[in-house]
Amino acid sequence: MFNLDEALRNHLAQRQKKPKTQFVAASVAILSPRSKPGRTRVVAGVAGVATTHKAITSPTAIIQWLKEEGAHLYVSDNRLCFRPTDWAQFAIVSAHWQALLHDLAAVDQEQKNGSGR
Repeated sequence: MFNLDEALRNHLAQRQKKPKTQFVAASVAILSPRSKPGRTRVVAGVAGVATTHKAITSPTAIIQWLKEEGAHLYVSDNRLCFRPTDWAQFAIVSAHWQALLHDLAAVDQEQKNGSGR
């Protein structure tokens, strides 16, 4: 059976752009006069790890950022469910999971109360 969510997630993962620092580092390593083929991957990988990520503390800002990134975040049976698109998303969600759970549960409750009228 065709899973639309999985197909969309795979499509977004393929379209995801490299961070600018990783792209610049790879370009510099390639253009270097003494460049070796394996070195460009190492330099780009180090640049990707060294990239600082913006600290987000507001639950609504985190939820909005995750939606923009294509990650799935929802509440089911008082559990926070999370399907990331990038490893960097884990750090932010794990640091703020209680606030995210509370906000998403409140939104779900409002939707249930609004639809029952």
